[in-house]
This record gives sequence, structure tokens and C-alpha cells, in this order.
Amino acid sequence: MILYEMLEGDPPMSHHEPYEAARYISEGHLPIFRAKGCTPELKELIEACWSADIKLRPSFLDILKRLEKIKESAL
Repeated sequence: MILYEMLEGDPPMSHHEPYEAARYISEGHLPIFRAKGCTPELKELIEACWSADIKLRPSFLDILKRLEKIKESAL
């Protein structure tokens, strides 16, 4: 959520009423990425963190490692 907000400037689903956002997500939809700075690697990481299956979500350590790799590849 935080990374999405940093890239987009708004929280995901901010244009929906809370009940609409909950229904939209429960139907399997994810927020749309519009930010130009959102690389495929960042988008993939964000989507992995939003996985409906908690077992598929990366650990905090995995997130840090992936962010470090993304940072290094950008330099």
C-alpha cells in the first residue's frame, strides 16, 4: 500500500466508496498503475504483496531484498 501510494500519489481505490472498493477487490481486481515511475519490477512486487493467498505474499525480508535489487539495477 505504501509503495503504491508513493508512486501514485493517492491510496489505492481512493476514488471508490469503501464498500465499492471491497467488492471490486473481492472480485479479483487490483488497482490500476498509472505512475510513469512504476517499473515492471515494482509493479510485480506490489502485486505480490496484494496476493489473496497470504502464503504467496513476500516476507518483509524478501521485500527488502527485492527493493535493493531494483535500486541496484536503476543505478
